[in-house]
Amino acid sequence: MPTPTTSQSMRADLLAPEPIKRVYALHALEVELELEGAVPARLVREVKDFAARGVPYYAPHDPDYCEWVGKAVTYWERMHAGLQNELQDGELGMQPGMQSHGRRKAPTQAPRRRKAG
Repeated sequence: MPTPTTSQSMRADLLAPEPIKRVYALHALEVELELEGAVPARLVREVKDFAARGVPYYAPHDPDYCEWVGKAVTYWERMHAGLQNELQDGELGMQPGMQSHGRRKAPTQAPRRRKAG
């Protein structure tokens, strides 16, 4: 069974009438945590707590179920957005403005000189 690759496919799988698709989609959310590697620790805890509760009773027209699906999709998007931000910085694990050894980049402007006086 293919796993979701986009937030739209995640939503479709969580709303699917077949229980196995919903289970695989929730499991894919957990697996992404392991594969991404660059996910903040707080988000890892949130997703693990969310997934630990399992899939609620299937009621696609129930507001509570729809809220649960929305939350799962939001987690999926947050994990992938975090990875994209890391890739844009050029190196996984780097904070914006940091070099690979963890120090701030040197300023691009020369420091201002004080007038002697």
